[in-house]
Amino acid sequence: MKIKIWNTAIIFLLGIMFLSCNSKPRVIEGRSAAEEAEAISNTGGQDALASTNSVADEHKVIGEGSSMDEAHTGIQEQEGLPGPAAGQIEPAPGAVKISQLYANKEKYSNKVVKVTGKCVKVNPSIMNRNWAHIQDGSGENIDLTVTTMEDIPLGAVVTLEGTIALDKDFGAGYRYDVIMEGAVLR
Repeated sequence: MKIKIWNTAIIFLLGIMFLSCNSKPRVIEGRSAAEEAEAISNTGGQDALASTNSVADEHKVIGEGSSMDEAHTGIQEQEGLPGPAAGQIEPAPGAVKISQLYANKEKYSNKVVKVTGKCVKVNPSIMNRNWAHIQDGSGENIDLTVTTMEDIPLGAVVTLEGTIALDKDFGAGYRYDVIMEGAVLR
C-alpha cells in the first residue's frame, strides 16, 4: 500500500513539473507598473514583466535564413589577438600556408594537412572540443578555424595537423568555408 501511495505522489509531482516546464510565459509590452502588478495578481505570475519593446527585440527567434549576427544580438564578441605580420611566422617543414589552403581548398578537401600559425583566438570546450583561430601572416591575415582536443594557449605559435573540411555547417549560423578538424600539435 505504501508503494502505491509513493508511486501516486511521484506521478503527481512529475505531472506538476511537466505542466510548469511546458507553460509559456507571455510578454506584455507597454504597461505601467500598476497594470503589471494587477496582471500578476490576476494571472498568478504567468505574464513576464516588460515595459518596453527592448526585451522582445533582444530575444529573436532564429530560423532559416537568419544570420549569425542576428543569432548573437547582445552577445559580446571575445577579443582576439592581432594577427602576425607578413613573413613573421616561419612554416614548419611540410606545412601549407593558410593563404594557399584557401586558394586551393578543393585540393586539400578531406586530406590531412599541416599548418603553422599564431593562435589569435580560442573558444574552449564547445561541442566537446576546443576551437582555435590560427593566422600565419599570409594573405590578408586569413583566419583558419581549427577544432582540437589540445589546449592551445592564446598567442602561441603552433604547428597543427588535421583534416580539412569544406562548407561545414554546424547550424545556428556557424558555417565554415574551410575548417581543420581533429587537429593535433606537431
